[in-house]
Amino acid sequence: MIRKAEIQDAADISSLGRITFLEAHRHSSPEEDLNAYLDSRFHIDEVTHELSDPKNHFFLYFHNEQLAGYSKIVFDMPAVQIPEATNLCKLERLYISKDFYGKKIGLKLFQFNKELCLQHQQAGIWLTVWVENERAIAFYERAGFRIVGEILFKVGTTENPNYVMWLEF
Repeated sequence: MIRKAEIQDAADISSLGRITFLEAHRHSSPEEDLNAYLDSRFHIDEVTHELSDPKNHFFLYFHNEQLAGYSKIVFDMPAVQIPEATNLCKLERLYISKDFYGKKIGLKLFQFNKELCLQHQQAGIWLTVWVENERAIAFYERAGFRIVGEILFKVGTTENPNYVMWLEF
C-alpha cells in the first residue's frame, strides 16, 4: 500500500531516512560528518518542517502493514544540468529498507511517483545519486534515466561527487 505522508509520520520518516541513508552512504564520509548530517537532515523537527511545506510530496510504502520505504518528490523544480526542459520533477528521495530488497518495492514506489509526475504535466524526473552507489545507479538506468552531469553533495565537511540523472517523458 502507498499513501501520502502526513505530519504525524515525521518520526517514522526520520527513523527510516537515517537508517537507509547510512546503509547507502556509510563509506562516503568520515563517521563524524555522517553523524552530523544525519542529526540535522533527519532530525524529527527537520522532517516535520519538510512535511509541512506544500511543495514537498512524501509517500510511504507499506508491505504487510510495515513501513518498507518512502519517497519525496518536488514538482516544477528546475535543474541547471537540464536547462532546455521546463516542468521538471525532482525525485529527492526514494529510500527502501534493506529488509525489503528484492521485493520490487523500489520499482513500485518509483512507478507511483512517475505516474504522479505525468498527471502533473511534468516533462520528466531528475535526481542526484552518489557516484559510488552502484545499486541505485543501476536501478535508475534500468528505469530509463541517463547521467547528464555531476554535482558535489556535502555531508558535513566532506564533498562527495553525485551524478545528476534525468528521465525525459
